[in-house]
Amino acid sequence: MVAIPSRHKSLFLLIGVVVLQILFLAIQIRRDSQGRLIRVWTVGAVTLSLLPVIIKSRIGGGIDVEVAINLIFAVGSGDAKRAALLMDRLLAEQTSPVAILRAAQRHFLRLQLARSTMDAGASAAEAVKKLQPPVFWKFAESMAAQLRRWNAPKIEAALMRLYEAEAAVKRTGTPDEALCAQLLLRMAA
Repeated sequence: MVAIPSRHKSLFLLIGVVVLQILFLAIQIRRDSQGRLIRVWTVGAVTLSLLPVIIKSRIGGGIDVEVAINLIFAVGSGDAKRAALLMDRLLAEQTSPVAILRAAQRHFLRLQLARSTMDAGASAAEAVKKLQPPVFWKFAESMAAQLRRWNAPKIEAALMRLYEAEAAVKRTGTPDEALCAQLLLRMAA
């Protein structure tokens, strides 16, 4: 019979290496200059090919990320016809209305942040460039156009309606898909 320590030698070695890596990472992060370097490296390590996987894990496993992003930008841009088509597609794919509403909330929170920068004197393009994480280059001009379309009170009202809709969707007995679609199409109009 083989002794347990020799049988699981590679497991103990792996655990030891992981603990050492965590320890060294903690030491590096405590140093201010090293912490910045690690954060920059981490951001650079996440490539665009991994972005849809990360977004899917954040907003729901079954959501079509590209369609959801296009839907939210159509709503923000006021393209109700395109928003209706994309909404139908997401709902046909059994996408959760809560996931759609949360994606819209995140987008409008970013709009609110950029709008506050714009209200402080920056142009729409500058406000979009200052957002972190940065707006994907394909959507930068659309985001700047949305900033010109939405003022601060309109963004605030839209966020309140989105939060109220999420709460209503989570209650039993409400027609969640219809409520979600109705709100987003009303916002797009």
